[in-house]
Amino acid sequence: MSELTASLPPQLPPHPAARLRDFPDLLSPVLVKELRQGMRTYFFSITFILLQAVMLFTVFVGATNPSGTSQTVTGIFWFFAYATLGVALPLRGFNSLSSEIKGDTMELIRMTRMGSWGLTFGKWAALTCQMLLFAIGLLPYILIRYYLGGVEVIDELKLFGILVFQSAVTTAFVVGMSTFRSVLLRLGIMVGLPFAIYMVMMVVAVSRMSSAFAAPGSTTTSTGISFSPDDLADWRLLLASGAFSIYFFLDFGASRLAAEAVNFATRKRLMTLAYIGLMLLMPLTGVPAGACLFYAFLGMVYASLDCLTEAPVITSEIMRPFHGMLRPAAFLLAPGWHTGIFFVPLLAGLVVLFKITHFASVMMTEQTWTFCFAFLGTITLPSLIIHLFFHQRSSLTGHFGTYVLIQIALFALTLIAFIFASTLGQTEKALLFLPLPSVILVGFVEDATRATPLLPVVMAQVGLAVLVPALRAVPLYRAMNRAVRGAETGDPQSDLMAPHIGDVNL
Repeated sequence: MSELTASLPPQLPPHPAARLRDFPDLLSPVLVKELRQGMRTYFFSITFILLQAVMLFTVFVGATNPSGTSQTVTGIFWFFAYATLGVALPLRGFNSLSSEIKGDTMELIRMTRMGSWGLTFGKWAALTCQMLLFAIGLLPYILIRYYLGGVEVIDELKLFGILVFQSAVTTAFVVGMSTFRSVLLRLGIMVGLPFAIYMVMMVVAVSRMSSAFAAPGSTTTSTGISFSPDDLADWRLLLASGAFSIYFFLDFGASRLAAEAVNFATRKRLMTLAYIGLMLLMPLTGVPAGACLFYAFLGMVYASLDCLTEAPVITSEIMRPFHGMLRPAAFLLAPGWHTGIFFVPLLAGLVVLFKITHFASVMMTEQTWTFCFAFLGTITLPSLIIHLFFHQRSSLTGHFGTYVLIQIALFALTLIAFIFASTLGQTEKALLFLPLPSVILVGFVEDATRATPLLPVVMAQVGLAVLVPALRAVPLYRAMNRAVRGAETGDPQSDLMAPHIGDVNL
């Protein structure tokens, strides 16, 4: 028998065609499942066919009358391209993770090697691959419009690439936020948060940041921090900020799905510090410093919304890395809102360091400090309200939804206050009768000098937003110390003293 076995020829490798047929085995199971299900839906087929029909009609109109309809054809092309790639396809992830939670499949997924991160990444990758199929289908129409005339193909391809990358970032945002069960909460987050970020970062930061950071008495962009939309579209900034945004949103969704013993918070916060540090160094390579500051602000907003609303989880396993000399780092990097209240001021300090480093000629005036504290107060004020009025309900759990609802209410109150004040022709009184940080930020759009006397007010609000939650979290800090001691000594009794935050009496 052994002689017969020895005489057999060696087994031939599989044919390349067989490898191609079995390529799904090399991919993530979630990616393969979501791709197959997504591409079989009526939405995918009908949307793809309708988009191709609209593009064919647009090209036909442009070919029949090339001289008078070039702008109209361009407008129609970009409208449907943005509506499809930037809005419709990312919104397909609205129920992607919540459906897994409602279907009670998370316990089975946690037992596999894939974990919550693999599930979240697979959902995003499947939607992104479907978006890329639509994008590839639109590329021929860019070239056809170029041959018809009136189109700069290089500029069109650049804009199209930015649109595709933006669609991938938007998809990550929608997938990450789909972990919440409430449909209304998801709608509020996906509509309210982008609107709030746009209002604060674009209207305030872009329009009047130069006057807030300018030299005394100057309101021109030549002496302050200014940048143009072309600076924001620098490919290096888009690549860095887009990659960070995709990672952060996917990690946000994975952390909400994972078991409590899995620590995502430390990794997210370290990545945020690395990202802001990268923004601090990128001006040395010729990237506009003002645009880098804008994206650093944006990263600070992402991390602040997450770490101020995280559920506190204290176990000896999570606290094990923070022993010895690293114990103080636990108050910045351990998961939970009780450490997030210290991490957010650290991020704000790095942003101020950015300004001092790259804009040394622009003095840190009282207007500058007012703007900085008002921005920080806008982020931390909902946390103060939660710990004053909703503490018993949300102290041991995450309160992201409550935070978002309070933030939306504050922005609505700010908008109403300025509408009434503008109607009466006395917009400066809105700052006096309603000195909220968000009101002061909007006051910079009107005139930065109005907010100057309100610096003590915003400083007091920021101080209370840190002090009140810190006092509430004293039992949590004690539990952290016990967990660290249990991890260092390996004492089972010490480990049982603070294995879970539910044992902490607040």
